[in-house]
Amino acid sequence: MSTFDRIPVTILTGFLGSGKTTLLNRLLNENHGRRFAIIENEFGEIGIDRALVDHAGENLFEMNNGCLCCTVKTDLMRILDELWRRRSAFDYVLIESTGLADPGAVVQTFAMDRETAGHFRLDGIVSLADARHLPQQLQNAREAAQQLRFADVVVLNKTDLVSPAEVAEREKMVRLRNLHARIYSTAFASVAPGQVLNIRAFDLDNLLAADPDFLDLSYPFEEVRQYELTAGAYRLQFEATPRRATHLLVLRAAEGTEETVAKTIEGARALFRPGSPRAEEGEQADVFPRQLYRFAEGPASATAFLRAPETGHYLFFLAPHPPGFAVWRGETRWEPIGARQFREGHSHAGVQSVAITFEGTLDGAKVDDWLTALLDERGDDLYRMKGILSVHHSGQKIIVQSVHRQLNSRYGADWGDQVRQNALVFIGRHLDQSLLEAGLRACLSG
Repeated sequence: MSTFDRIPVTILTGFLGSGKTTLLNRLLNENHGRRFAIIENEFGEIGIDRALVDHAGENLFEMNNGCLCCTVKTDLMRILDELWRRRSAFDYVLIESTGLADPGAVVQTFAMDRETAGHFRLDGIVSLADARHLPQQLQNAREAAQQLRFADVVVLNKTDLVSPAEVAEREKMVRLRNLHARIYSTAFASVAPGQVLNIRAFDLDNLLAADPDFLDLSYPFEEVRQYELTAGAYRLQFEATPRRATHLLVLRAAEGTEETVAKTIEGARALFRPGSPRAEEGEQADVFPRQLYRFAEGPASATAFLRAPETGHYLFFLAPHPPGFAVWRGETRWEPIGARQFREGHSHAGVQSVAITFEGTLDGAKVDDWLTALLDERGDDLYRMKGILSVHHSGQKIIVQSVHRQLNSRYGADWGDQVRQNALVFIGRHLDQSLLEAGLRACLSG
């Protein structure tokens, strides 16, 4: 397939509250004739962004409980596989990453995964930067600098909140971190579609010049355990499943030597995909020569079954790192003869996501007073807040968002026949979920 036959993909990145969703909605509402598939990635337990995206339909996919650069990369590949099967419904893919994403690992998926690269082409990385908070973010968050570094286009947004001299200073900050990106200074993410779409701006050579080790791919799994199994049936048991879905790939290794195991691990990069033969939880499957399982998030425990067709060495690849995983043969627990960890260096140490949801209607004046006081007192630690509130005087959803101490609200869609509920997500440091929930519940109308 030629470059012109592949489906273009634009990644929208930028630190928390920089205006990614605003730009996304602008692109969705422009008259440019494109049909978009949208992938939304959120750093939190509940999905808010679907309600913030205009015309969100069946071609919008949400990925919660992680960031694209972490363990949900496998989910990104799964979604891209699904999109390829539905390619007649759209002609362009937009990926809006979480504000804490390091885009480098996502780019690697498009640059190095053969199947993905054969179906999709990375058109460009568009990074939004909050002109008001950029100096603070660059000082406190590694991700903010990385998002600028990988960008093909930088949209320096919210310039209406700073002086012309500060805009010039912010542009210099961007240029110090990226010599090649096109920079557009604007307010309310007001850029023309042609400045960010189908620009054919992605240039791997520029990235390699800045980072020669860029293509040293991270692994799509977090742990590999080596077992020496005898022929027969085995039970695969998770004592407690993680909050995210777990993927387990089982491969037969011809021998148990270090060289053979290393080659099998390298080969697992391409095989650790939803396209591999698969068994769902509770099913029994044979390893000929591989088997991929997917365990849904949420259950207290999960079980699958496997039959080893012959005695030999088997490698179990797991993502994410599972709690309490064990292999049983009857009543005997089979212990691994070796294990390797593949944890990525990228982390969000100290950054929390707190999600609050409950039904009911709120007193608008009480909510306004509570949010104002909260942001005034805790604004330095509250990187981002967004949510949907049910206020007693309105038949419409109230959409609230904040970046540090800057608070905005607007009317959303009508509640109609939906159950009225409140959903808020806070992202920041030193967050106390019980205190935040108690504060919001105190705003319930009598």
